[in-house]
Amino acid sequence: MNISYHIRQRGKSSYQIVVELPVDHTNGKRKRIYKTVHGSKKLAEKTARTIVQQLETQTYVAPNKISVKDCMNFWYEMISMDKSPTTLNGYEYQVDKYIIPMIGDILVQNLTSAHVQTWVNQLCKRSPVSDKPLSAKTVRNIFLNLSAAMNKAVAMGFIMKNPCDNVTLPKAQKHETQIYDEAGIKKLIQAAQGTDMEVPIMLELSLGLRRGELIALRWENVDLNNGIIYICENRVEGKNGEVITKAPKSAAGIRHIPMTGSIVKILRRHYIRFLEIKLKYNVGNNMDDYVICQPNGQPYKPFSLSKKFRKLLEKNGLQHMRFHDLRHLNASIMLSQGISPKVAQQRLGHSDFSTTMNIYSHVMKSVENEAAKKLDNVLFG
Repeated sequence: MNISYHIRQRGKSSYQIVVELPVDHTNGKRKRIYKTVHGSKKLAEKTARTIVQQLETQTYVAPNKISVKDCMNFWYEMISMDKSPTTLNGYEYQVDKYIIPMIGDILVQNLTSAHVQTWVNQLCKRSPVSDKPLSAKTVRNIFLNLSAAMNKAVAMGFIMKNPCDNVTLPKAQKHETQIYDEAGIKKLIQAAQGTDMEVPIMLELSLGLRRGELIALRWENVDLNNGIIYICENRVEGKNGEVITKAPKSAAGIRHIPMTGSIVKILRRHYIRFLEIKLKYNVGNNMDDYVICQPNGQPYKPFSLSKKFRKLLEKNGLQHMRFHDLRHLNASIMLSQGISPKVAQQRLGHSDFSTTMNIYSHVMKSVENEAAKKLDNVLFG
């Protein structure tokens, strides 16, 4: 490709670069690229040579007025076609609260790694939402959204390289799942007895359902005669806070789980109370038959159930843990009782075996110690 350039001074410290491209054979016209450089003529010469090199290697990106905000919106529209409502809701919140207000007005071609590093450092020091420092994990998640959008900007030819490259992120502290010991489990069960949290907690401890699977469970998917629960729906919070019922997180999430006689007995009593609610509110068959529902029969929102669980713990002076940690606790009980991790994977609905093993890891040491003792008994009597 025959490319030439010349430089002309336009001011005291201003130079205009004119890059001459070959004649376009389709219309017989010559195309030119103009670039103004503020600084020395030496800098203008260097910039001109860089532009020529980029044109020859087909890495040149024409100047544009696309902002970081434009890129984030473009990226969000692209991913919205194949992401779940819960995931999109989280992405939208992070983009609207932490990315666009802070760096959204910067032109994407002007965004540098230094800009991104400064932004990351600011998030670590103070959240624009709460005025408190964000956790390393939260900062990392927000950063990954920006980086993904910048990768898309590179692919679309808006910029030449991702300004998120070579940015240093804070080291994430691994979340330590709060696991009750046997005494703690008994205290939790005692605290829940006679409350509207008794059945949700017992189902979680026994079956290890996801929160959305639990509040989406309907009586038509509970086979009390054969002791089987069928998991085929998941209630999640989508955009603008509306609750959506959809398929489970993955194909592995669609599953059936055998129940013990004790859980069947609890559910039979619970079903009688459910029928009493239908009679009390005179709703008949117009009422959605949710197993876990509010006193008036209406389904829970995901965070509402977690809030009730937290209040139960606080009221009874129990150690704090998330509602989701009950699912981890179920997994840990299975491992400690010698249940195969593969069986646990199927019951929990994990599509990836490593996910099950990551949950198991915190109790693996005690299990390994027990295994060592058993081997010692066999080998040395």
